[in-house]
Amino acid sequence: MKLFDRWRRPTCHEVQRVLQQFLDGELGPSHADFVAAHLAQCDRCNIEAEIYDRVKRSLAAMRPAPDAATMSRLEAMAEQVIADPGPPANSGDVPG
Repeated sequence: MKLFDRWRRPTCHEVQRVLQQFLDGELGPSHADFVAAHLAQCDRCNIEAEIYDRVKRSLAAMRPAPDAATMSRLEAMAEQVIADPGPPANSGDVPG
């Protein structure tokens, strides 16, 4: 599956669609490089990545594991963020 056009920098929306996969180490090297380069230049996406990482670490540290209802609410919130990325950020985006 082609995620990014190699001739332009990915947009915030494109990065946010695969951010969780990136953080989980599930993207191939070339796609991961695109996301990492974007995160290095985009404060908004970098902050979102930090939030995802903190949530992931907090959930991993929870004992006992969160119940199914809590996980469903968190998944729904993540889907909403992906579906409505908010206003475009100036940092990191280059018109395509």
